[in-house]
Amino acid sequence: MMFPTLNPAQMHQVILVLSAHLSNPNGDPEADNAPRLNPFSNHGIISNASIKRKARDYVQERYAGQPNMEVFIRHGEVMATVANTALRDAGVKVGQSVTFTTDDIATLLDNDLPDALQASETGLVYDGTMKKKEQTALLNRLKDNAVEEDLINRLESLMTTKAERSDREDVQRQAGPVMARRFWDARLFGFTAPDSAGKTRGPVQMTDAESIAPVNIIDQTVTRVARSASSEKDGTSNFGRRSVVDHAVYVATAFVNPRLAAQQGVTEADLTAFLEGLWYGQDVARSSARPDVRVEALVILTHDHPYGNAPYHRLRERLHIEHDGREGVTVTFNDADLDGVHVHIVQ
Repeated sequence: MMFPTLNPAQMHQVILVLSAHLSNPNGDPEADNAPRLNPFSNHGIISNASIKRKARDYVQERYAGQPNMEVFIRHGEVMATVANTALRDAGVKVGQSVTFTTDDIATLLDNDLPDALQASETGLVYDGTMKKKEQTALLNRLKDNAVEEDLINRLESLMTTKAERSDREDVQRQAGPVMARRFWDARLFGFTAPDSAGKTRGPVQMTDAESIAPVNIIDQTVTRVARSASSEKDGTSNFGRRSVVDHAVYVATAFVNPRLAAQQGVTEADLTAFLEGLWYGQDVARSSARPDVRVEALVILTHDHPYGNAPYHRLRERLHIEHDGREGVTVTFNDADLDGVHVHIVQ
């Protein structure tokens, strides 16, 4: 699939049209993971976080190992650890530092220090991310391993001493450019990281996707004939439930702000990766719960003026979607008499 090259110095809007067929495109954990709904209109919803997650997963897989294309928000990773590792790699001094001898550090490293504690040329650095319970467990483990009491006390002092406010603010000033340079998703979507890494507003902002009509939800009972324990009687079935959307079409929009894109150093290649993530991300995330979620179209609106040549809500009115209630979806856009807005449809 060929995608248009988007100049980050221009304003863009990317309209994403999705369809779901006997699938759960985005479960709601507060409703037994049933498909998300707008309770007032009964229209289906896919959260913007879900859409970005699939774009992240695609980019993480497709661009693995390429410089400045890492993904910050990763499955199962601790954000503070990922952020602080990036800052340390860039030479930013993160957290409190206390001088320990070479022998002290060797002793502590032999006892598997957590990532929040890092050995440096000047001693040991603590980034402030461990909870009190984790600190206590570490100290107790060191005591059980017969580490000297004086060394344990100095380590405890390091972990309980707060960094000066000015030091934290200095790290945060340095963190933004480091995070934006290294992580593709931090560069595009912005980030909020614990403690030292701070936060940044991203130039690409995504709406939730909402269905164009009320959706029909099918509740299903599922069974498992295999026993989970020997105490269960033979022939006993284990019951569960799953819910799917019958057939529905959803629409979301991504807005690209050229001013923020310049601040974050966003490139044409970054925006191409974003379009790829929107297009291929649903396939990467395909599963038994969402076996048939399709990207029907990307409608890309590019403005000549960096602040836009037409209000978005007026452009959105020109989008026309026909859905036959089953699997037939047609997407068109009326670009007649548009001044300064260029339309590209990927289908």
